Amino acid sequence: MTSAKFRRRIGSLILVLALSGGGVSYGQTPQQTTVPPAADNAPPSQTVTIFGKRRRPGDPTRTQLDNRSAESCGFMNGYDPVNDDVVQDYLQSFYGTDDNANQAPDTDQTDPNLPGNHFKDTAPFGDASQDNAANTNTLPGMQVGAGGAANIPDQAGPCGPSDKAFAAGRNFIARRDTSLKEAFAAFDARDYPKALDLFHKSYTKMGYDSAALMEGKMYLAGMGTKADTAQAIFWLRKVTDARFGPLDILRFNPDDPTYMNTRVDAAMTLAKIYTVGLGGARDPQAARRWYMKADDFGYMPATHTVGQIYEFGYAGEKSLSRAVPYYRKAAIAGYAPSMYEVGELYLSGGGGVTADPKLGAQWLLEAAKRGHADALYAVGNMYDLGGVLPHDAQKAVVYYKKAALKGQADAQDAIGLMFYTGEGVGQDLAAARKWFDLSARQGNGDAMFNLGAMLANGQGGGRNLMLGYVWLKLAQESGVDKAGPAAAALETKLTPDDRARADAILKPPA
Repeated sequence: MTSAKFRRRIGSLILVLALSGGGVSYGQTPQQTTVPPAADNAPPSQTVTIFGKRRRPGDPTRTQLDNRSAESCGFMNGYDPVNDDVVQDYLQSFYGTDDNANQAPDTDQTDPNLPGNHFKDTAPFGDASQDNAANTNTLPGMQVGAGGAANIPDQAGPCGPSDKAFAAGRNFIARRDTSLKEAFAAFDARDYPKALDLFHKSYTKMGYDSAALMEGKMYLAGMGTKADTAQAIFWLRKVTDARFGPLDILRFNPDDPTYMNTRVDAAMTLAKIYTVGLGGARDPQAARRWYMKADDFGYMPATHTVGQIYEFGYAGEKSLSRAVPYYRKAAIAGYAPSMYEVGELYLSGGGGVTADPKLGAQWLLEAAKRGHADALYAVGNMYDLGGVLPHDAQKAVVYYKKAALKGQADAQDAIGLMFYTGEGVGQDLAAARKWFDLSARQGNGDAMFNLGAMLANGQGGGRNLMLGYVWLKLAQESGVDKAGPAAAALETKLTPDDRARADAILKPPA
C-alpha cells in the first residue's frame, strides 16, 4: 500500500501539435545533531586514541538466576520488586553483567543466590572465593538466608539451591549443545529433511526460538517435508507466544530498517500468511493483529503498516485518526516512510492533525535525507513551486533527479519537464523525452501526454505518429482531459496501417 498524496506541478506540459493546429499538531520536530567544531589542540581527524584496558573474553561457564528459569525465586519468598525479571532485564540493558548495579541497596552484592548475580555452572554452590559459600551448600529445595538460617521470611534469600542447580545444569548443557549449529549447517548444505529434524531436536532440547522459527518457515515453504501451513503457524506461535520482556524488544536502527530479530520475523511471517491467504482464505483482521504484534516487538515497518491498514481500511475499519499515532510512533523512531506520511499530514492537515506546512516540510526534508523517493519528490516539488520552501529551480532539480533515479514516476515527469523548458538545467529535448518515457511506462498520465506530443512532433528524436497517438490515448484513459482532443486531431493523420497497429496495441486480442 502506498500513498498517492502528491502535489503535482500546476498543469502538465502543453505541447502544440503541429498537425492539429493547437493543441493534530504533534508538537515535535525531527531533531538535527550539530557537531561542534574541533578545538585548536584536537588531534588530526584520522587519529584515533583509545583509553582503558582491553575487555577480557567472556566466561562461558558464567550464568545467573532469574525468575524465568527459577520459579521459586519469584513465588516461594516475599516479593521484592528489584528481583522482578522485568526490572532485572531493564537494569541489565543498562549495566550488562555488573552484579552490583542489579541489586537492591543494603544487600550482599556478591550473594550468588540473588537474581541477576552470576556464578559458575561448574561450582553453582560457591567456592572458596565466596564468603557465603557454606550457606549455599544445602539440601536441594531449601531456602537459605543470612547465616545459614532456613527460610525465615525476613532473612531468606530469594533463590534456593535447587534453582541454582537447574540454572547451572541448563547453562552447562547449552554451552556444549551443537544441535542448532548442525541444523543450520544441514540447511546450508540443502539437506532439508536432516535440517528440519535437527531444528526440531534443538527446540525440544533447548527451546531455541530460532529453531522454532526455522521449523515454521520450512513447513510453510515445504522444505524437507510437505508444505503444511497449520504446522507452520504452530511453530511460529511457539516463538511469538514465548515469555516476553524488555530485552526482547527490537532496538530499531533507522540505518538498517528492515532488520528483524527472531520474534519480529515470526510475527511478520504470520501476518503475511493471513494477508496472502497461504493455506486458507485471507484474513485481514488476523493479519492486522499480527502486524500489531510485530509493532509491539519494536519493528517500525510493521508500525507503519498498521497505520496504512487503518488509513486505507484494509481490515474493514478506515480511520485516518487511528492511523496517525502509528505513523507518528514510527516517524519519531526514524522510519523514513512514516516521516513522509507525517510530513504530508502536516502539509494538508487531517486525521486530527492541524495543518502546519513549515513543520511538514521539516519532516519531509528529514525523510528525504534518508533517501525516501516520495519525500525527495515532495521536497523538489516545494522548491519548484515555492511557497512553503523558497523557489529554487536548481535545488528542485537536485531533489527531482535523486527521486527519479530511484524510479519515482512523478519526479521523472517533473525533471523531464525541466529539461524540456530548460528551467534549472540546460534545455535537452532528448533527455526530456527519455524521462517522459520512463515515467509514462510507470503509468503517469501527464508523462504519457508529454511523450505522445513529443513523438507526434518529432521532438528529442524521430517522429512517430502512431506511437504518439497511442500514448495520447493512454493519457486520455488515465484522466488527462486535454489528451482526448489531441488524440482525435492526430488520428485523422494516421494511415490505415498505422491505425491498425495502434488498435493492436490499445485493444489487444483476448
